[in-house]
Amino acid sequence: DVSIEFGKVKQRLTAKLNNKRVVVNLKVSINGSVGEQIIAGLGPKKSLPLGDSDFHTELGDLLKDKIKADLMALIKKSQTELGVDIFGVGNYLSNRYPNDWNLVKDNWPEYYTNAVFNLEVKAAVKGSGTIDLRYPAIE
Repeated sequence: DVSIEFGKVKQRLTAKLNNKRVVVNLKVSINGSVGEQIIAGLGPKKSLPLGDSDFHTELGDLLKDKIKADLMALIKKSQTELGVDIFGVGNYLSNRYPNDWNLVKDNWPEYYTNAVFNLEVKAAVKGSGTIDLRYPAIE
């Protein structure tokens, strides 16, 4: 088991009215480190992947996929079940594109429900924290 401690998290949201449809681009960038690593059954001949850049790259890819899946599920839930603009897309449009906002504001819940979200997630995991070796393995 591995826990990740988030260091730097950045997000950027942009939106635009395109052919009577709201298109939202959400970019998320996360940097973290291994906070805790529990390894069961590490025998004396096995080594820890602490300095292994491939190990950290793989963790970053797994983290990216998990965050992207969770965000897509949250977006879908906000559009279908909740019907609430939790990301502030309407605020963004009203501030950046007031003319577009004036076209959609009276039917904003419908526009938000039908908005297209493009999601880009970047994640990097570097460094290692606490390691707990549980020996022998429970099999």
